[in-house]
Amino acid sequence: MTPTYWRSLAQLEERPESRAFLEREFPEGASELPEGVTRRDMMMLLGASLSLAGLAGCRRPVEEIVPFVTAPEEIVPGIPRYYATTMPFRRSAYGLIVESHEGRPTKIEGNPSHPSTLGASSSRVQASVLGLYDPDRSQTIRLKGAPKSWSDFVTAWGQLSEAHAADGGAGLAVLSESFSSPTLARLASGLRARYPRLQWATYEAVSDETRLAGLRSATGRDLDLMLRIDQASVILALDADPLLTDPEMIRHARG
Repeated sequence: MTPTYWRSLAQLEERPESRAFLEREFPEGASELPEGVTRRDMMMLLGASLSLAGLAGCRRPVEEIVPFVTAPEEIVPGIPRYYATTMPFRRSAYGLIVESHEGRPTKIEGNPSHPSTLGASSSRVQASVLGLYDPDRSQTIRLKGAPKSWSDFVTAWGQLSEAHAADGGAGLAVLSESFSSPTLARLASGLRARYPRLQWATYEAVSDETRLAGLRSATGRDLDLMLRIDQASVILALDADPLLTDPEMIRHARG
Protein backbone atom coordinates (compact mmCIF):
# COMPACT_ATOMS: atom_id res chain seq x y z
CA MET A 1 0.00 0.00 0.00
CA THR A 2 1.42 3.35 -1.06
CA PRO A 3 1.19 6.03 1.67
CA THR A 4 -0.63 9.24 0.83
CA TYR A 5 0.58 12.63 2.03
CA TRP A 6 -1.10 16.02 2.10
CA ARG A 7 -0.02 19.48 3.13
CA SER A 8 -3.15 20.56 4.96
CA LEU A 9 -6.64 19.46 5.90
CA ALA A 10 -7.99 21.67 3.11
CA GLN A 11 -5.97 19.68 0.58
CA LEU A 12 -7.20 16.45 2.11
CA GLU A 13 -10.80 17.61 1.69
CA GLU A 14 -9.97 18.80 -1.87
CA ARG A 15 -11.38 22.23 -1.33
CA PRO A 16 -11.38 24.48 -4.47
CA GLU A 17 -9.23 27.17 -2.86
CA SER A 18 -6.59 24.58 -1.92
CA ARG A 19 -6.47 23.21 -5.47
CA ALA A 20 -6.12 26.75 -6.90
CA PHE A 21 -3.24 27.48 -4.51
CA LEU A 22 -1.34 24.36 -5.59
CA GLU A 23 -1.81 25.09 -9.28
CA ARG A 24 -0.33 28.59 -8.96
CA GLU A 25 3.40 29.09 -8.36
CA PHE A 26 2.89 32.47 -6.68
CA PRO A 27 0.01 33.99 -4.70
CA GLU A 28 -2.67 35.98 -6.46
CA GLY A 29 -1.30 39.26 -7.81
CA ALA A 30 2.37 38.40 -7.30
CA SER A 31 2.98 36.95 -10.76
CA GLU A 32 1.27 39.71 -12.77
CA LEU A 33 2.55 43.21 -13.36
CA PRO A 34 0.15 46.11 -12.85
CA GLU A 35 -2.02 46.79 -15.86
CA GLY A 36 -0.29 49.10 -18.34
CA VAL A 37 3.30 48.09 -17.41
CA THR A 38 4.88 45.37 -19.52
CA ARG A 39 7.81 43.20 -18.58
CA ARG A 40 10.01 45.07 -21.06
CA ASP A 41 9.11 48.42 -19.47
CA MET A 42 9.89 47.08 -16.02
CA MET A 43 13.32 45.81 -17.12
CA MET A 44 14.08 49.17 -18.71
CA LEU A 45 13.21 50.99 -15.48
CA LEU A 46 15.35 48.65 -13.40
CA GLY A 47 18.30 48.96 -15.80
CA ALA A 48 18.11 52.76 -15.79
CA SER A 49 17.96 52.84 -11.98
CA LEU A 50 21.04 50.63 -11.65
CA SER A 51 22.95 52.71 -14.21
CA LEU A 52 22.20 55.96 -12.40
CA ALA A 53 23.19 54.44 -9.07
CA GLY A 54 26.49 53.26 -10.55
CA LEU A 55 27.29 56.68 -12.00
CA ALA A 56 26.56 58.36 -8.69
CA GLY A 57 28.96 55.99 -6.91
CA CYS A 58 31.81 56.82 -9.33
CA ARG A 59 31.74 60.57 -8.81
CA ARG A 60 34.56 62.32 -7.04
CA PRO A 61 33.69 64.07 -3.79
CA VAL A 62 32.66 67.70 -4.06
CA GLU A 63 35.72 69.85 -3.34
CA GLU A 64 36.80 73.43 -3.78
CA ILE A 65 39.35 73.52 -6.57
CA VAL A 66 41.95 76.28 -6.48
CA PRO A 67 43.86 76.71 -9.76
CA PHE A 68 47.64 76.85 -9.93
CA VAL A 69 49.10 80.34 -10.05
CA THR A 70 51.80 78.86 -12.25
CA ALA A 71 50.80 75.47 -13.65
CA PRO A 72 53.60 72.87 -13.31
CA GLU A 73 54.70 71.59 -16.69
CA GLU A 74 54.98 67.97 -15.54
CA ILE A 75 51.32 67.69 -14.41
CA VAL A 76 48.71 67.36 -17.17
CA PRO A 77 45.13 66.42 -16.18
CA GLY A 78 44.27 62.96 -17.48
CA ILE A 79 47.90 61.96 -18.08
CA PRO A 80 49.24 59.55 -15.42
CA ARG A 81 52.59 60.04 -13.73
CA TYR A 82 54.85 57.27 -12.48
CA TYR A 83 57.33 57.29 -9.63
CA ALA A 84 59.52 54.74 -7.88
CA THR A 85 59.07 54.01 -4.20
CA THR A 86 59.75 51.35 -1.60
CA MET A 87 57.12 49.57 0.51
CA PRO A 88 58.36 48.11 3.81
CA PHE A 89 56.78 44.87 4.99
CA ARG A 90 58.02 43.31 8.22
CA ARG A 91 61.72 42.59 7.66
CA SER A 92 61.62 43.13 3.88
CA ALA A 93 61.13 46.03 1.49
CA TYR A 94 59.61 45.93 -1.99
CA GLY A 95 60.73 48.18 -4.82
CA LEU A 96 57.63 49.44 -6.64
CA ILE A 97 56.43 51.65 -9.49
CA VAL A 98 53.29 53.66 -8.65
CA GLU A 99 50.90 55.13 -11.21
CA SER A 100 49.18 58.31 -10.04
CA HIS A 101 46.57 60.69 -11.44
CA GLU A 102 46.64 64.31 -10.27
CA GLY A 103 48.62 63.25 -7.22
CA ARG A 104 46.40 60.27 -6.32
CA PRO A 105 48.05 56.81 -6.47
CA THR A 106 45.85 54.40 -8.43
CA LYS A 107 47.98 51.37 -9.43
CA ILE A 108 51.06 49.64 -8.05
CA GLU A 109 53.45 47.31 -9.87
CA GLY A 110 56.85 45.86 -9.09
CA ASN A 111 59.94 47.80 -10.10
CA PRO A 112 61.81 45.85 -12.82
CA SER A 113 65.08 47.42 -11.65
CA HIS A 114 64.68 46.46 -7.99
CA PRO A 115 66.14 43.06 -6.95
CA SER A 116 63.34 42.33 -4.45
CA THR A 117 60.55 42.38 -7.05
CA LEU A 118 62.08 42.44 -10.57
CA GLY A 119 58.77 43.79 -11.91
CA ALA A 120 56.54 41.35 -10.01
CA SER A 121 54.11 42.05 -7.18
CA SER A 122 51.68 40.22 -4.89
CA SER A 123 48.02 40.50 -3.99
CA ARG A 124 49.02 42.26 -0.76
CA VAL A 125 51.01 44.85 -2.69
CA GLN A 126 48.21 45.38 -5.21
CA ALA A 127 45.65 45.87 -2.43
CA SER A 128 47.81 48.25 -0.40
CA VAL A 129 46.71 51.24 -2.50
CA LEU A 130 43.17 50.76 -1.19
CA GLY A 131 44.37 51.69 2.29
CA LEU A 132 44.82 55.27 1.11
CA TYR A 133 41.10 55.51 0.37
CA ASP A 134 39.79 53.44 3.29
CA PRO A 135 36.82 55.31 4.84
CA ASP A 136 37.80 53.86 8.24
CA ARG A 137 41.26 55.42 8.06
CA SER A 138 41.99 57.89 10.87
CA GLN A 139 41.07 61.38 9.71
CA THR A 140 41.12 63.41 12.94
CA ILE A 141 43.12 63.68 16.13
CA ARG A 142 41.39 62.15 19.13
CA LEU A 143 41.75 62.77 22.84
CA LYS A 144 40.17 60.06 25.00
CA GLY A 145 37.97 59.09 22.05
CA ALA A 146 36.73 62.62 21.30
CA PRO A 147 37.76 64.21 17.97
CA LYS A 148 40.06 67.22 18.23
CA SER A 149 41.62 69.70 15.80
CA TRP A 150 45.30 70.29 15.04
CA SER A 151 45.17 73.54 17.02
CA ASP A 152 43.94 71.56 20.03
CA PHE A 153 46.89 69.19 19.62
CA VAL A 154 49.38 72.07 19.38
CA THR A 155 47.94 73.62 22.54
CA ALA A 156 47.98 70.32 24.46
CA TRP A 157 51.52 69.47 23.33
CA GLY A 158 52.72 72.94 24.31
CA GLN A 159 51.41 72.39 27.82
CA LEU A 160 53.06 68.95 28.05
CA SER A 161 56.32 70.32 26.70
CA GLU A 162 56.46 73.03 29.36
CA ALA A 163 55.46 70.61 32.12
CA HIS A 164 58.25 68.13 31.26
CA ALA A 165 60.97 70.61 30.32
CA ALA A 166 62.63 70.28 33.73
CA ASP A 167 62.38 66.50 34.25
CA GLY A 168 63.65 65.47 30.81
CA GLY A 169 60.37 63.89 29.73
CA ALA A 170 59.92 61.54 32.69
CA GLY A 171 56.50 59.95 32.34
CA LEU A 172 56.19 60.74 28.63
CA ALA A 173 55.80 57.82 26.22
CA VAL A 174 55.30 57.50 22.47
CA LEU A 175 53.75 54.36 20.94
CA SER A 176 54.21 53.77 17.19
CA GLU A 177 54.51 50.97 14.69
CA SER A 178 57.97 49.86 13.66
CA PHE A 179 59.38 52.07 10.93
CA SER A 180 62.32 52.46 8.57
CA SER A 181 61.57 56.02 7.45
CA PRO A 182 64.66 58.27 7.71
CA THR A 183 62.40 61.28 8.30
CA LEU A 184 60.57 59.67 11.21
CA ALA A 185 63.88 58.38 12.60
CA ARG A 186 65.27 61.93 12.52
CA LEU A 187 62.20 63.30 14.31
CA ALA A 188 62.37 60.55 16.94
CA SER A 189 66.06 61.26 17.49
CA GLY A 190 65.35 64.97 17.97
CA LEU A 191 62.56 64.23 20.44
CA ARG A 192 64.79 61.91 22.46
CA ALA A 193 67.55 64.53 22.50
CA ARG A 194 65.15 67.08 23.96
CA TYR A 195 63.58 64.63 26.42
CA PRO A 196 66.25 62.07 27.40
CA ARG A 197 63.90 60.20 29.76
CA LEU A 198 61.13 59.83 27.18
CA GLN A 199 60.09 56.26 26.35
CA TRP A 200 59.54 55.38 22.67
CA ALA A 201 57.93 51.97 22.11
CA THR A 202 57.08 50.23 18.83
CA TYR A 203 54.47 47.52 18.39
CA GLU A 204 53.45 45.25 15.53
CA ALA A 205 50.46 42.91 15.59
CA VAL A 206 52.45 40.47 13.42
CA SER A 207 56.11 40.33 14.35
CA ASP A 208 59.17 38.20 13.57
CA GLU A 209 60.77 38.74 16.99
CA THR A 210 60.01 35.24 18.29
CA ARG A 211 61.42 33.53 15.19
CA LEU A 212 64.52 35.74 15.20
CA ALA A 213 65.00 35.06 18.92
CA GLY A 214 64.87 31.33 18.18
CA LEU A 215 67.55 31.67 15.50
CA ARG A 216 69.69 33.72 17.88
CA SER A 217 69.31 31.06 20.58
CA ALA A 218 70.22 28.26 18.15
CA THR A 219 73.19 29.92 16.45
CA GLY A 220 74.36 32.56 18.92
CA ARG A 221 74.21 35.21 16.17
CA ASP A 222 71.62 37.57 14.75
CA LEU A 223 70.71 35.72 11.56
CA ASP A 224 67.70 35.40 9.30
CA LEU A 225 66.48 32.65 7.00
CA MET A 226 66.88 32.94 3.24
CA LEU A 227 64.90 30.16 1.58
CA ARG A 228 66.10 28.75 -1.76
CA ILE A 229 62.82 27.36 -3.04
CA ASP A 230 64.26 26.90 -6.53
CA GLN A 231 66.58 24.18 -5.16
CA ALA A 232 63.82 22.20 -3.37
CA SER A 233 62.15 19.12 -4.83
CA VAL A 234 59.38 18.87 -2.20
CA ILE A 235 58.24 21.61 0.19
CA LEU A 236 56.39 20.81 3.43
CA ALA A 237 54.96 23.98 5.02
CA LEU A 238 53.72 23.67 8.62
CA ASP A 239 51.83 26.73 9.93
CA ALA A 240 53.52 28.76 7.19
CA ASP A 241 52.62 30.10 3.77
CA PRO A 242 55.79 31.08 1.90
CA LEU A 243 53.77 32.28 -1.11
CA LEU A 244 51.29 34.55 0.70
CA THR A 245 52.29 35.64 4.21
CA ASP A 246 56.08 35.36 4.22
CA PRO A 247 57.92 38.69 3.80
CA GLU A 248 59.83 37.18 0.86
CA MET A 249 56.66 35.91 -0.85
CA ILE A 250 57.38 37.68 -4.15
CA ARG A 251 60.82 36.10 -4.44
CA HIS A 252 59.42 32.71 -3.39
CA ALA A 253 56.64 32.87 -5.99
CA ARG A 254 59.22 33.61 -8.65
CA GLY A 255 61.12 30.47 -7.63
